[in-house]
Amino acid sequence: MQFEVMMHRDLENKEAGIFARCFRSGVGRIVEIGCGNGRLTCHLEKHAESVLGLDPCQADLDLARQCVGDAVQLAVGSGEEIPLEDGVCDAVVFTLSLHHQDSPRALKEAARTLNANGRILVIEPKANTLGASLFAVIDDESHRYVIAEAAIQDSVLKVVDYGDVLIQWTFQDYNEMVEYIFGYYGLKPDPKREPAMAALADARKNDIPLFIEDETRFWLLEP
Repeated sequence: MQFEVMMHRDLENKEAGIFARCFRSGVGRIVEIGCGNGRLTCHLEKHAESVLGLDPCQADLDLARQCVGDAVQLAVGSGEEIPLEDGVCDAVVFTLSLHHQDSPRALKEAARTLNANGRILVIEPKANTLGASLFAVIDDESHRYVIAEAAIQDSVLKVVDYGDVLIQWTFQDYNEMVEYIFGYYGLKPDPKREPAMAALADARKNDIPLFIEDETRFWLLEP
């Protein structure tokens, strides 16, 4: 559907820009935590000699295999137990996934695998944006975002780069937005919860197309 292409294209372009900023000179081995269907893994592999993509969902890994190159290895796993020896990675990347882990444990595990010049890149959703609030009608993860950010701040890792990235989600109309958000969770639109989305959209409900602002935040970390 058109709106899915437009939404994901903006998201991917912005996050691919973060990769280019953080890995402009290229690296050897990258581990991606939460690679999902590979929509960002294919951008990461442009900056590395090899990529190990970990995700807990085999079905998503099967989809990822269709869009990544031979330099990418995929495996079921998480950031809490990376299947690599100490000091063998140039970078570990959490793509919108740190809040799905035991965040302090995952950051320590990522640091364990880094070589002397290694870095950790964390990309996380921001709470309280319109986009996050709309998705929170179905599944409010804002407390997990807070825990993940606190884990970064409380860790011994040094922040060497940091920033917020504005993302625009484009829908053909309000009904399409509702359909997409419920569908993201494998659900059909629920008339009992939809009014909460209408209240958030407010006057934009009648906009065609409908633009929804969202933001992600990234941290580039060193041991």
